[in-house]
Amino acid sequence: MQIVREIPWSELECMVRGVPLKARDSQGNQVFPYQNARIQLREVCPEELCASSFYLIERNLEFQRRLRAELQAAGYDSLHLQGGLELVNGAGEVWRLIPPVVEVMHEEIVHLNPSGNIDYRQRPTVVAVHIVNDGMHRVALAREVRETVNVIHISSIPRDRPYYALPNGWNDVKVFTDTPQTMGEKKLYRVERPYDLYRDFGVLGCGAPRNTGQGEVKS
Repeated sequence: MQIVREIPWSELECMVRGVPLKARDSQGNQVFPYQNARIQLREVCPEELCASSFYLIERNLEFQRRLRAELQAAGYDSLHLQGGLELVNGAGEVWRLIPPVVEVMHEEIVHLNPSGNIDYRQRPTVVAVHIVNDGMHRVALAREVRETVNVIHISSIPRDRPYYALPNGWNDVKVFTDTPQTMGEKKLYRVERPYDLYRDFGVLGCGAPRNTGQGEVKS
């Protein structure tokens, strides 16, 4: 691996604002959910964040461990990036490494109140939820080594362009041998056509939707 260049935060922020939805609107125009959002580089504790899927892939988690070690030898830390990095891998491919992306979504919830004795099930409320959009394996690594992690923290996103999955707890996340075999094993999808709301991080040179595969929970 070779580091080609550092991408300063000011440049990376502009790039993130240009991330489109995978689907176009009814007039055929691209939609940019982050265009007018509030975008910050923030250091957070992983436990402040909600997971966005039920699975991690074993080899990807191991890759993040090895990548971090290699970057640390070069004076960088994948958990504490101050911007982005352009890298050339052993196959000569150029790709970008950016901090994990976190979105603030406003979700309507109902309190079951298992630790109390008042029934609030008929009283839903809206709360701000900080959900990992991209970079689940890196956030999981931060949890594993008990460190904070720098994230691209995005809020004030249009309410009609929510993240395509609902949040879930870290206790629901399992390590799989590969991408799970069913949609239900992957995420709590918000809509029946989830990729209409998918943020296309391909324009940043990273991130891609994963189709179902043959993965099973690691024994």
